Amino acid sequence: MSSISGVSGREMSLAEERLDADGQHDAPRDDEVHGGQKLTRGEVTCLSTRISRCITRWLESGFFRWGMWMTQHPYLSILLPLVLCLSLSCGNLLFNFETDDEVLWTPFGSPFIEESKWVRKNFPKDKRYESLIIKSDNILTAENFRYFFKLRVGVENLVSDDGETFSDLCFRLPSIGRETSQCLAMGLFFRDEFTSLSPAQLESLTDEDLLGNVTEILKQESENPESSLKSVSEMISGLRMVEGRVVGATALLHIWVVNNTGSVSSLSWEDEFVELTVNSQPSFKPDNMQIFSLAEKSYDDELDYVVSTNTSLLLTGFGLLFVYVALVLGHFNLVEQRVFVSFAGILLIGMATGSAFGLCFLCGLSFNDMCPVIPFLLLGIGVDDMFVIVQCLDNLKSGEPVTDRVAAALKHAGLAITVTSFTDLAAFLIGSSTSMPILRTFCIFAGSGVFFLYIYAITFFVGCLVLDERRKQKRIEKNDFHPPPWTRRMISREVFKFLNTLIFNKLVSTIIILLALGFAAVGVYGLINIQSDYDSIWYMRQDSFQAQYYKELAQDFRGQGERVEIYLGSLDYPSEMERLTRISNYLDENEYVRNGSTQFWFKDFINGYDDTKEFYSALGPFLLQRYEYLADVMINVSTDNILDIYQGKFYITASRLRFQHVALDNTTVRNRAMDRVKEDMRDVVFQSSEFENPIVYSFFYIQWEANKVISQELVRNLSLAFLVIATVSLVLIAELKISVLVVVCVSLTLLDIIGAMYFLNLTIEIVTSINLLLSVGLALDYSAHIGVTFLVTQGINGRDRSGKVLIDIGPAVFNGGFSTFLAFVLVAFSDSYVFLTFFKMFALVVGFGLFHGLLVLPVVLAWILDILTCK
Repeated sequence: MSSISGVSGREMSLAEERLDADGQHDAPRDDEVHGGQKLTRGEVTCLSTRISRCITRWLESGFFRWGMWMTQHPYLSILLPLVLCLSLSCGNLLFNFETDDEVLWTPFGSPFIEESKWVRKNFPKDKRYESLIIKSDNILTAENFRYFFKLRVGVENLVSDDGETFSDLCFRLPSIGRETSQCLAMGLFFRDEFTSLSPAQLESLTDEDLLGNVTEILKQESENPESSLKSVSEMISGLRMVEGRVVGATALLHIWVVNNTGSVSSLSWEDEFVELTVNSQPSFKPDNMQIFSLAEKSYDDELDYVVSTNTSLLLTGFGLLFVYVALVLGHFNLVEQRVFVSFAGILLIGMATGSAFGLCFLCGLSFNDMCPVIPFLLLGIGVDDMFVIVQCLDNLKSGEPVTDRVAAALKHAGLAITVTSFTDLAAFLIGSSTSMPILRTFCIFAGSGVFFLYIYAITFFVGCLVLDERRKQKRIEKNDFHPPPWTRRMISREVFKFLNTLIFNKLVSTIIILLALGFAAVGVYGLINIQSDYDSIWYMRQDSFQAQYYKELAQDFRGQGERVEIYLGSLDYPSEMERLTRISNYLDENEYVRNGSTQFWFKDFINGYDDTKEFYSALGPFLLQRYEYLADVMINVSTDNILDIYQGKFYITASRLRFQHVALDNTTVRNRAMDRVKEDMRDVVFQSSEFENPIVYSFFYIQWEANKVISQELVRNLSLAFLVIATVSLVLIAELKISVLVVVCVSLTLLDIIGAMYFLNLTIEIVTSINLLLSVGLALDYSAHIGVTFLVTQGINGRDRSGKVLIDIGPAVFNGGFSTFLAFVLVAFSDSYVFLTFFKMFALVVGFGLFHGLLVLPVVLAWILDILTCK
């Protein structure tokens, strides 16, 4: 047999035999005791058992040879991975963070991508909304108005970093000729009846005067419906009237509209707006008045704040994890401690992360908001591998050469970490088949990280372990090493020895099985009743001013739902009037659309249209009279060319209409409302347009559609992940019964997680869907290590083998699971829904995963496997 680096195959075989003779577990041979009965080579054995032993021996032999080579060249096994890591990490110089939510959340192949490009080209976002709600028992008092006036003056005098005020930055409706229109602001107290008051009139204003003005405004609005830009009725909450006269209201909504130039100046002005309305409100605020405000950028600011503040908690968790790993890997004395090995294990996570990210950037992929959690995910997987390798080494008798011991440890650990790594990798590859770009990118980044974790674990980490074992051996060989006995106690091993005597008691085993069945029953109940729901407010801190504003808006302004726009391309408008009318009718009949919120130039135009006139000849004077619609109608001449517009010497190149939903309470209602609008627009088929149907466009629709797609694909992804896990487990474990039991334990773990989610008031949405997909890989680790170790462990029967497995590999499995929990434990104190959900989900997968891996599976293997074993 050929030699590897001077170590012959015969020498390696002798080393294997010597170590196995020292009490190491190995796959039972045909002439050994199996299943409680002795089988001779001449007896018939199951084909699957023969295949299992053949594959297991081949893999173990391969890992032993690999381990022997690395122990002969530890520095090379450290240096080469470092060089590879540094080379791939150069790709991080190409770091690119994708922030376009439309790109991240729009499914591949969706026509929305091309449609959004058309929208951005023809109708770039032109407005930013700065909102303010004032609330009191009766907000319609002269005192409250005077305070709002002071607040309004303060807002409009705010100065940006570039010295611009609201007057410089505000959005103005298109003007005719050289006329300059007023800044656009919406709300009751922005009406001319209030803004035109002189200082003297303001001071002398009484409650009766104010209520009389409000009554008159609402009366005029009901008699002469105006554009929703000027409508105020929907911006008043809790309106009280007696005999047709307004006597009070509880809340008012006011909106300043800023021009969306994308400049730093407008963003800094919004910061000043938040500072004034949230932190530095004018003095002498009336009693019982509450103020809620929101700038356009406030939502993104809150999400950025949540991520940045909670990332520090996760990094602190890394520190706790390092301390824990250093404590449990070695003994409590200076010689047998494993601080260096612990550091190498944590460094391993960083190397895998850097290599994976660098490779993905080299391939042209972009980072996104979900990717920062990947290092912590890799932490949970990588630490498991580290504990398994070290545990297999500690199970060997000391005194043998370091070379043989480390190679033998890798021989037994290599198969286990190969099974878990390849199944984890397969789960992420399945996830990367999703149509959602943000999730696909996340799974590719994470899958690459799992691959490099595996490579560096069997190279870099093993090399570091060899050097540390050599250090220990040199110190011990000096014969002056006499540590106190308590420093060498293996407490975790003692705990699992006690557990071994406990769980295989028939009464305790019965209780464990009944608990597993009970958890499964609860899981089925939760699976049946869990809801698919999503609300972007959840992702904020619930005590933040942003969340408080959205809650108040939902409570008092039920009509103020999400804004939606519908776009029409270049079409023959005169010949398409019937279909344009149908659009207006559909929106009027839609119960999910706020009454009076539709801003459609064609609807107002057609009401007074004289069909004896040519279309554009009638449209020109209409646009000059209702010039606010010039922002919604793109024409082929300049708005300064008044004469051409008046004479109808133009044509429409594109146009749009807008409407606002009523408040939509949950995901089911939101999806129903979105689907209703889209279905109605699909029913409108133009004969002369560049687009067959009107384009329905809203950023909120992107999020709702993404959540719906991810929820729908969750079942598919989980099913495919289980199929791949079963296949990989069967091929690598090569023992059908054990593979089936491992997959069953993973399935029960996932079922229990879903059941617990229901009782923890979690729903199926983007964050939980991602966590469920991750849970498959993490849950597999706990059961697969037990199953693989059982496969290669000798014993007189299933009970004996299970007991040995529990003692030999149980501490490593527990430490791996607990360390994963420890990495996330600090975010239990977070007030962020996203991070709290990650903590809850990881706590569930660790708890249920360890329960099935360390209790249920050993009991089943001990008492049931012998019954199923072929003789």
